[in-house]
Amino acid sequence: MTWAASPSEVRIAFDRPLDPAWLANLKGKVQIERGTYVRAGDRFESLRSGYAVVQQQLRSPRYEVPVLSVNVTPDRRTLIIATTPQTAAEHYAVTIAGCRKASTGLPQHPDIDLDFELSGVQAPLFGAEAGKQIWLPHLDLM
Repeated sequence: MTWAASPSEVRIAFDRPLDPAWLANLKGKVQIERGTYVRAGDRFESLRSGYAVVQQQLRSPRYEVPVLSVNVTPDRRTLIIATTPQTAAEHYAVTIAGCRKASTGLPQHPDIDLDFELSGVQAPLFGAEAGKQIWLPHLDLM
């Protein structure tokens, strides 16, 4: 699961702990790209229709999102990716290099491609924590 935990933090949760050997040099293994028509796995597209709208989408700008750091939670199940603050209401695609090992079954690409949007609300706190802000995934507190 991938989500924006704040305008400058992306989290990626896995269903099992990540291999400690793979966790070395995490920052160099993670790339993020944004744009109106950016989607995870775009680099694998090989057949494209000739429709004008598809050609416009291909020409639309794509931007690299600087990755400042990548950390992992103590249980090794969630990556915490720090980026420069993002405010564009666009699609974001994350590529994690070399996350999968070769298997003897079906061939697998070693990289993982995921996407997310900047959904959420930045909300001010009141009372004892006045002046601080938190990031909520949506307005429904339940």
